[in-house]
Amino acid sequence: MKDLSEFCAKPEDKAKLVLLASPGGKIEFEAQVNSSMLGLADIIENYNVKVNLANLIQISSLIQPRYYTIASSSRRDPGSVHLCFAMQLDVLPDGKKRLGLTSKFMTHLFNLQKQGKPLPKVKISIKESAFQLPTERHLPVI
Repeated sequence: MKDLSEFCAKPEDKAKLVLLASPGGKIEFEAQVNSSMLGLADIIENYNVKVNLANLIQISSLIQPRYYTIASSSRRDPGSVHLCFAMQLDVLPDGKKRLGLTSKFMTHLFNLQKQGKPLPKVKISIKESAFQLPTERHLPVI
């Protein structure tokens, strides 16, 4: 927020963003940003931020990795991996609906596949799972 404030067209908008980014603006940040579920585009629009793409990329933080559960067997489907994930759909205070970042991406991939279009390559990494099957075979796994 503080970095974005440098690109505000109006001094009063800059002051508001600096306040929201400060420890003293924590309550206002909660009221104006978190509870309203504002995204980056909303903040840029609401606070009259005039930033070019190069600067936006430079001041933006990296997206944290998302972890998914593999929901398929390599024995049954050796050529594919099925993922298990939850879709994030938020209803904003104004009644609009917004998909979470990854949910939107997964929806896009699903639609491409449904249309028979080629899927893009994605970068993945493998993390060891902590999931363990029950030692007693008669116990159900849901």
